[in-house]
Amino acid sequence: MGKKYEAQIQDLLAKMTLEEKVGQLQQCGPSLVGAFEVSFEELLDMMFDGRISKEEFDRLMGGAKQDFHEDDIRAGRIGSFNGIGDAATANRLQKIAVEETRLGIPLIYGYDVIHGFRTVTPIPLAESCAWEPDLWERTGRLAAQEATAAGVHMTFAPMVDVAKDARWGRVSEGAGEDVLLNGDYGAAKVRGFQGDDLTKEDAMAACVKHFAAYGAGEAGRDYNRVDMSLQKLWDEYLPSYKACIDAGARAVMPAFNDINGVPCSANKWLLRYILREEWGFDGMTISDANAIAECVNHGIAADQRDAARQCLRAGVDMDMTSNSYIAYVQDLIENGDLDESVLDESVANILRVKFELGLFDHPYRTSEEREAGAMLTEEARKLAREAAVKSMVLLKNEKLCSGMPEQSAEKETACADSQTQESGNKRVLPLAPGTKLGIFGHLAADAGEMTGAWAIGAHPDDCRSIIDACKMRGVNYQYLDPEDCAGTDCAKTEPEMTATAAENNGVSGQATEEHQSGLSSEESASDLPSEAPALKDASAQAADNIEKPDKKKKIAEIAEQSDILIAAIGENKEESGEAASRASITLKDSDIQLVETLLEVGKAQSKPVVVVLFNGRPLAIPQLAESVDAILEAWHPGVEAGPAILDVLFGDVNPSGKLTTTFPYASGQCPMYYAHTNTGRPGGKSKFTSKYLDTPLEPVYPFGYGLSYTTFAYENLTVEKTSKTAVCEADIEENECLRVAVTVKNTGDRAGEEIVQCYVRDVVGSRVRPLKELKAYRKIQLAPGEEKRLEFEIPFGKLGFYNAALDYVVEPGEFRVYVGGNSRDVLETGVVL
Repeated sequence: MGKKYEAQIQDLLAKMTLEEKVGQLQQCGPSLVGAFEVSFEELLDMMFDGRISKEEFDRLMGGAKQDFHEDDIRAGRIGSFNGIGDAATANRLQKIAVEETRLGIPLIYGYDVIHGFRTVTPIPLAESCAWEPDLWERTGRLAAQEATAAGVHMTFAPMVDVAKDARWGRVSEGAGEDVLLNGDYGAAKVRGFQGDDLTKEDAMAACVKHFAAYGAGEAGRDYNRVDMSLQKLWDEYLPSYKACIDAGARAVMPAFNDINGVPCSANKWLLRYILREEWGFDGMTISDANAIAECVNHGIAADQRDAARQCLRAGVDMDMTSNSYIAYVQDLIENGDLDESVLDESVANILRVKFELGLFDHPYRTSEEREAGAMLTEEARKLAREAAVKSMVLLKNEKLCSGMPEQSAEKETACADSQTQESGNKRVLPLAPGTKLGIFGHLAADAGEMTGAWAIGAHPDDCRSIIDACKMRGVNYQYLDPEDCAGTDCAKTEPEMTATAAENNGVSGQATEEHQSGLSSEESASDLPSEAPALKDASAQAADNIEKPDKKKKIAEIAEQSDILIAAIGENKEESGEAASRASITLKDSDIQLVETLLEVGKAQSKPVVVVLFNGRPLAIPQLAESVDAILEAWHPGVEAGPAILDVLFGDVNPSGKLTTTFPYASGQCPMYYAHTNTGRPGGKSKFTSKYLDTPLEPVYPFGYGLSYTTFAYENLTVEKTSKTAVCEADIEENECLRVAVTVKNTGDRAGEEIVQCYVRDVVGSRVRPLKELKAYRKIQLAPGEEKRLEFEIPFGKLGFYNAALDYVVEPGEFRVYVGGNSRDVLETGVVL
């Protein structure tokens, strides 16, 4: 950013008292008081530990009041608030800061706007599967428009932590396992959040997190240590943060973890040398919640006073909620333990961002009227639906009626009407208009679960479930939540929807004749298995897979009246995200049991079984992938979940999503990722090779994988060296590039989008290199029979790595180039540099 505010910043610093300077470093949130004698954090721990019930927690919270620390604002002891999400409160507190303090320095409001504010879009892991930077930017722009209308100035996003271990819960918040995709995703979000001018009322500063390598925590456990070579850190983790800084991000949040023994919040090498000296960042840094005080727990600081000294010296400008700076920095300076120039630098960084946001000229950037008109508009819903559709990944789609007994006349009609995936091969999906659905699982009806983790601005009533969407479209369906069947009649009948209602919703086909609905039920953490049992073969399945006879009977009754059986299974939203690491990433026992029952009933009645997965991480689902007829990975899709799922199931939209994270065969394979290096004994048939005794070497679904309702063929892959072309950026002195070309053809009978992926391998290097690294990708639209010749220009400078001396080098030698629709199924050629 420009230096136009520097004189004003220095002028303010000259006027500020020591206490006022320290106040600018303090971010707090409203406190809850009046109902209990312990802190809110301790109360939460008491509930999670079982010392008090959820009902008792709710009772205590119901009597609590919020304290916004107005007197501290007047005294200049607060520079920022976290968690203020409404215009009235934001403007009321801002008025105190601007009109009732000595210097009138405005507050800056931060908020976790991770994947939408009121209009919740798919979780970032899901949205990354669209491989579409323009979409990522547009959803970021929507989030900024809504959040700023509610008074937010800065979002603690994007998260660009490369995550290769599916056990880590926060894999849901980023763009998966690849550093290039994380960088592209993050840069697009920065552009969307910040817009083209930060002073505009609908622009908010982006705070990139978690710097650095938070996603590499040992054993996939949240907040855990990170111990890795600096070469690996520079090659595989830091570039995604750098991409966000290059895109103009104005804030950075250090990670909770340590790197090689030094917590990121106290890591001067990370925050000063890399971030500011190497990358030229001049925005503000802000700690994660309580992270400064937690340096004592890490064992790097003797006490909270020492932690405040170390973190401020390391380069953490603002303290989020630990009260370490406000309690100790003034004393540290007055006693000569910290130079005031260190404090001045941090204050200047914070003031700079406040100036850039235009807060000194326009501190009240919103109004209640603007807020009321900005939320969840029809255009916002439309974008959320587009994002959800593009985020879904079709993982499996078997031939219709394959291996099944003779079909009914109705079923034969459905087969005949179904679109093809391969010439002459009818597939289970998409569904024909008028297909009767038997829908099972509480996630099909629990709209509030569709938001996913970290959607704190969401209203559950805004969300639309699969069942909601069926009603809206006039789909003929019956629904059952098997968890509600306990030996009693567990179905309810709803009034039928008229054909007129169906027509008004823009869907042809039969209106709903009968809806069977059950009540949703919550599933506890104890329902999570240590590892998934194998799905039993349907022919061997007997009464032992269902303990409640009425459940199996009701499923069979619904199946009799349905053409296809749909299981909505997976994770509840709290089972991924922060503090949601899992040692086993398999399905719940209840989900396994449901699918086993559906397979048994489906085989007996010649009904295909389709699984719709809801989850915030890749799951280990080998038996599911083997047994069911179709799998749609829906992730946690946001407010338009149900309509988007039906768009895909009925073929209104041809799915195009591709995985940005590997689906392992078993939890014990984690971390599992495509860009691994070879060993001296690569896995093979020989015993003494790198493999497992009890698990295949390969994943269930590889990185980049995803099916379509059409098919694509790749041919004529070529690569050549070029120099000084307009396309190639000046990444190295010679300005030379690899020009990779390939022909892609739509070989199916309907239009579709294909995400073409280009990988490169440096065959021999002074450090062992990954077997494949993603270097470029492009999404293309092709009509049936259409083909396109694509070209990728890859600068030589993108083919390098950090050597033993930590110098970035591009070494001459042989490079292999791979292009295809995923990281496994590729064409291959080579070139020598």
